[in-house]
Amino acid sequence: IPLSIDHKPNRSDERRRIEDAGGFIIWA
Repeated sequence: IPLSIDHKPNRSDERRRIEDAGGFIIWA
């Protein structure tokens, strides 16, 4: 996954993709 992409965890689909990948969201 290119780190240059601006991921937006607040998007439900992006959050699901991260969680499905075994990751987690940290709200800064």
